[in-house]
Amino acid sequence: GGIVLGSQMIGRTDPDASIMFVGPYAVGATATSEDIEETFTLITEDYNGDGEVAFRFASLLCYNDAQLEAIRTEEDEEGNTMDALTYSRLLQTNTEEKEGFYKIIFLDEFVIWLLDPAFYEEVKKADGFVPLSDIFDYEVEAAIDDTGIRFMETEFAQYYSCFAEMPEDTVLCLRRLSTAAGKGGKAKHENNTEFFRAIVEFKAE
Repeated sequence: GGIVLGSQMIGRTDPDASIMFVGPYAVGATATSEDIEETFTLITEDYNGDGEVAFRFASLLCYNDAQLEAIRTEEDEEGNTMDALTYSRLLQTNTEEKEGFYKIIFLDEFVIWLLDPAFYEEVKKADGFVPLSDIFDYEVEAAIDDTGIRFMETEFAQYYSCFAEMPEDTVLCLRRLSTAAGKGGKAKHENNTEFFRAIVEFKAE
């Protein structure tokens, strides 16, 4: 388990923008973190003005309660369900991943998120996201409510094949400026807001 990072950012400059995915999808089966990172880099600009264009992508495989129940009760070809020990291990790992997610989302590291709807709703309850009306002066077609966008309905996600396996209901959202944001936090938040806009307004050539 644990967070999967695109490797090329190690020892690199500060990213101009970054995104974290949390949900029931293990990045790496058909598209690697590097593939996804490179694709996002195509629309990244040198927002922080350090002379380099750099983007960071991270992901966390994490199931919501309904998904865990489905895994527990799913039968294989012989009609057997997952054995109790394997399931309890999965549950433990998942609990750790979920705790990791709650820590990270309220920190300053990632501003843009791709979330499973269940995790999105939990953070939304805590008023954790920027309203779309603060970012766009028009109605976003793929919006699901006042703060979230169905990522797989954006032209960007549909145009690039590396997103093909991502769950259909993944929500693209922007964290409010973290109270934990240190020096430079506001500028970083503005840069990521610009990038968020770039994703939503992407048009295939």
